[in-house]
Amino acid sequence: MECITSAWSRLEITHAVRKRLNQGELSQDESRDLLEFIDTQLDRLARRKHLLECPVTKSLVGRACELVMTHNLCASDAVHLATAVAYECRGVFVDDYHFNRLGLLFSGHLCICSISLRADELMRKLKQVSMGSAELQE
Repeated sequence: MECITSAWSRLEITHAVRKRLNQGELSQDESRDLLEFIDTQLDRLARRKHLLECPVTKSLVGRACELVMTHNLCASDAVHLATAVAYECRGVFVDDYHFNRLGLLFSGHLCICSISLRADELMRKLKQVSMGSAELQE
């Protein structure tokens, strides 16, 4: 399975780590070490061709703007969804409960998958997308 993400993901990861630092869940050293570890692992996955990190282009931002207006998404979710659509991904892994509501809008084309799915559930949903099934509800 080829994984694709936008370069925007690194910004979101950095924000999430900073949020934990602000809340006192991480120390300054821990947050720095965590970001270094994540960057190293993302780079390693990219070198091994397991991850394609896509640029955030003007075209991609334009599509994200359309998604914000038509589906009331926040900017970062719209960038991720626009990336998935532009690169013809079969599935998007999310941990945002509000993102799951989009599953029906893209059924048959794109599977919005909760990161809490078991592997067999995930494979079933991805196969349904491959076959063009509209039965993608969790």
